[in-house]
Amino acid sequence: MPDGRPPGEHRAALEARNAAMKDQVDRLLDGVTRQTERLQQAQADASRVTATLTSKDGLATVTVNSAGVLTELEFSQNAFERSRPESLARTVQALVQQATVQVKRQVTELMAPMTTGLPDLSDLFEGAPSLGALIPKFPELEPEGEDGQQDAPLTKGQG
Repeated sequence: MPDGRPPGEHRAALEARNAAMKDQVDRLLDGVTRQTERLQQAQADASRVTATLTSKDGLATVTVNSAGVLTELEFSQNAFERSRPESLARTVQALVQQATVQVKRQVTELMAPMTTGLPDLSDLFEGAPSLGALIPKFPELEPEGEDGQQDAPLTKGQG
């Protein structure tokens, strides 16, 4: 044999290395399976996230889903008596924007454990882009009042 060991000993060493590699691959596959299951659960949880916000004056309430899509819009009984359509439209727009930021943050928080501790693409492949740079940052949005000034923060609604 090239390494000077008897054939039986060389074979036993190869079998031991193969067994160790198989165990390592099995542990990696088990980890990937568990991570995939956690990711699927987090995605399911994230798909159910909603945000409901009510304007500070109580005239409008919006609900958006995890994609930031408006799913419910409610006006108070006297909303059109107490406000003009243009003002209500701006209020609804601001509410939807803030609710969208809120659901995106909640989804990001749900998904964060799935990515914590994982290597970035650039860590694995030289010259590859960082996936972290592709994740959007969600700005704080404050609605503007009728006079163009920032209104007080909106209140979180029921639901």
